[in-house]
Amino acid sequence: MLYRANSICVCPWHASSGAAMKVHEYQARELLARAGIPVPPARVADTPEAAAAAFKANAAANAAGPQAGAQVVKAQVFAGGRGKAGFVRLVNSAEEAAALEKSRPGAVERVRTVSAKGKLLSLTAGEAERYGLSKGTVADLDALALDLPGHGHSKGPASSDLAAYADAVAALPAELGLRSVVVAGHSMGGAIALALALRHPPWLRAVVLISVTARLFVAPDLLQQLVQNPAEARRWIVETGYGPATEARLRESGLQQLAQVPPEVLHQDFVACSRSDMQAHLRNVQVPALVLCGDQDRLTPLKHVRALAEGLPRATLRIVSGAGHMLPLERPDAVGAAVKAFVQSL
Repeated sequence: MLYRANSICVCPWHASSGAAMKVHEYQARELLARAGIPVPPARVADTPEAAAAAFKANAAANAAGPQAGAQVVKAQVFAGGRGKAGFVRLVNSAEEAAALEKSRPGAVERVRTVSAKGKLLSLTAGEAERYGLSKGTVADLDALALDLPGHGHSKGPASSDLAAYADAVAALPAELGLRSVVVAGHSMGGAIALALALRHPPWLRAVVLISVTARLFVAPDLLQQLVQNPAEARRWIVETGYGPATEARLRESGLQQLAQVPPEVLHQDFVACSRSDMQAHLRNVQVPALVLCGDQDRLTPLKHVRALAEGLPRATLRIVSGAGHMLPLERPDAVGAAVKAFVQSL
């Protein structure tokens, strides 16, 4: 939940600690135990039933009976301030542990923690894009990677309206107690980041806009093909989306990842993009913006990305030679260097 990333850790009250590490707490316990170092008991759970069972097992191990004694349910994420954010909870029964897992807050399924404290929030449409952004873009930065509703590890529904996705993202900083956030997005994620910038939320420090334009052009034939022949549409997206020098291995991986997205979700995403037009409002963006584009991008061509950068009052444009639309995956090092320099300059 955020109560876990993919699990929760249930442990006796006296065993709770506030330490932050680059391994999950339950993994650290396993490493210490294998080294012969005594550790307090704890159990990992990823369903309401497992949470209830973990509570009972802990209680029985403490000779307090199957329902007695306070225990702690802790988020298994790489983040500080879990207690303040509500991701460490005290429960007094197996029923409370199960209910907590069942009624986790909105951010729980949406967030994938990459690094530590949430200075950079990257918006992704699924696992492949998340990998590219996390490995190439946010290494060595305090960052969270967010799977949008209905994508990756996030529960739905997906939407054909970018405003709905922007609503989901806008709720996250308050849920996590974040006060200064740089929002980075690729393609549709970039459009969502731009839409957020137009809302002027107080927590938004800057935006990183990767392979995106103020108006996203989607051919009607592609929208139709996404419904009638999703497999062929996916092949076209991959062939068109990657730059000409991209290795076949990377293209094939991209196609496999795209095939994991339900066809109706992919169609909704492209419909949402086709309805997005923020050209007339760019001057209203007040925060700094880093705009990144590959010079071989055929989905969001450089001339339109350049127009986006020129329309934003505080934008910096960086062009990556030889790269296509899938910039974070094609040139992770170049994207990473540009994003790190931008974030660290703020």
